[in-house]
Amino acid sequence: MEQDDLTFSEWKQNISDFLSLNYEKKGYSPLVGKIFAQLMFARCPLSLQDIVEQLGVTKAAVSIQIRHMERLGMCKKMPSTSDRRDYYYMSENYSVNHFRRIVQDLEMFHLWAVKTVQDISKIETCSEEQEQSLEYFSQRFSMLAAMYDMLHPMIKDVEKKWEQVVKESKKARDKE
Repeated sequence: MEQDDLTFSEWKQNISDFLSLNYEKKGYSPLVGKIFAQLMFARCPLSLQDIVEQLGVTKAAVSIQIRHMERLGMCKKMPSTSDRRDYYYMSENYSVNHFRRIVQDLEMFHLWAVKTVQDISKIETCSEEQEQSLEYFSQRFSMLAAMYDMLHPMIKDVEKKWEQVVKESKKARDKE
């Protein structure tokens, strides 16, 4: 079946499957990707029960993962005044939060890389073979640290620009 022949439901399922695999590769439960897809397609906030019914999983599983997603800024909880249910919706700032997590991961690795290169000088005893290995490591790892030194300001600049795009987009939607 070609991509043009997909029904909306099949296409939506492909999106859900992709997000599920993507989040699983990042160490999350595959359910995170499936919940995220449901929230992305939702026209209005979804109750826990809505998500459970759409995905065919347990309420406990959804509850655990959606709380985790909420902590990560992927979604927001909206208590209802008309019933006792909590409803969930996509955080407007999801892309900004996602970008910040990427930057945070890069910054953490960069700090570790710099510290690791500095620690090389603290190694007191090693054999000649180990010294050669250490030299190769030092050269290669120094290049990684230098790459992060160069990337960091660029990424921070992109982060600021993206935050501005999100703000302008929100302003435009609010005017409508």
